[in-house]
Amino acid sequence: MRKTSTKTLRRGSLILLSLLILSGCDLALFNPKGEIATYEMWLLIASAVVMLIVIIPCIIMAIVFPWWYRKSNQKAKYQPDWRESKTLEKWMWGIPIVITAVLAFIVIQSTIDLNPKKPIKSDKKELVVEVVSMDWQWLFIYPEEGIATINELYLPVDRPLKFRLTSQTVMNAFFVPQLGTQLDVMSGMENVLHLIVNEPGEFQGASYGFSGAGYSDMKFPVIAVPEDQFDAWVTKLQSNDQNPLTWAKYQEMVAALPINAPIQYFHPIDKGIYLRVISQFLDLKEVEEHMKHEMESHHYSY
Repeated sequence: MRKTSTKTLRRGSLILLSLLILSGCDLALFNPKGEIATYEMWLLIASAVVMLIVIIPCIIMAIVFPWWYRKSNQKAKYQPDWRESKTLEKWMWGIPIVITAVLAFIVIQSTIDLNPKKPIKSDKKELVVEVVSMDWQWLFIYPEEGIATINELYLPVDRPLKFRLTSQTVMNAFFVPQLGTQLDVMSGMENVLHLIVNEPGEFQGASYGFSGAGYSDMKFPVIAVPEDQFDAWVTKLQSNDQNPLTWAKYQEMVAALPINAPIQYFHPIDKGIYLRVISQFLDLKEVEEHMKHEMESHHYSY
């Protein structure tokens, strides 16, 4: 009896210690700072609760049934000729059908609502940020502002964001957990992601797809500030013309940037660098037509 009590006490202490350790973790997914991330958090919680309706009774039955029908329990009735119960079958089939229907509704509705290409409704003009994953850095281009950064993402609060994503090399995954929605980036292709930040602060973004030796260092700070502070930051970078980003310089960076490169700022930038990154892997005639259209649009009107 003492041995059993000791084992139980040890196991309980181990579980308690684990919970205390985990309590110090920053569970970014459950600390959302944006509209999309908040939706995804409640989606995760709702799905877990619905599925627990099945899991919890199964766990209870897995414990109660063997205990009740143990050999020493004389109260348990032995019924070798028992065949069926209509009432039991209604519950056994009815509950899973209802749960499946609820989960199907949640999945369909959330798929529509969380479509990454769906713009966020707002009275404010969206900020376009072009993102290029490199070995093993992140390049962020603000085409309308004519500036760019390496390994730092500066964003305004309460302004819709449009990320245009591509890769210089292998496939990566762009993700800022507190803002929501992980999306793959691939060479020669563009993915579009719409997000919004609702609270100022500093968050962490990273690559969540293994891409080689420097993958673990593909982290970057995300700094969200009120719009007036963001405008001041843009004006500050635009006032410095000492570090331009040309296509030639971009190619040098691709070849020479070290793992975990320091944060860098660029202004001015060559028009259409993002499209030229994509064009390296596409049919040139198609790219020329696309670039002509983009150059004429407001995205490159700085």
